[in-house]
Amino acid sequence: MTGRFAEVMLDEGQSVHRGQVVATLENADHLARVQAAQANVAIAQAALERVINGARPSEREEAAAAVGEAQALLTRAERELAR
Repeated sequence: MTGRFAEVMLDEGQSVHRGQVVATLENADHLARVQAAQANVAIAQAALERVINGARPSEREEAAAAVGEAQALLTRAERELAR
């Protein structure tokens, strides 16, 4: 993961221990991706609901696949944000 430091929690020369957080990165880009993925999931779910209420089986399957894809992208974006 690349980015700019948001905060450095150590002073120069200070000892570091295993598991200690030494810095945090700005995550605005990753947060924006998560929010966009959440919006895409909501759009896909709304489209699926419209299709379910009066569409052919093939249209329902296509809409369900779009929801699954949007949810997968959301999961990926959330994992990247958590790193």
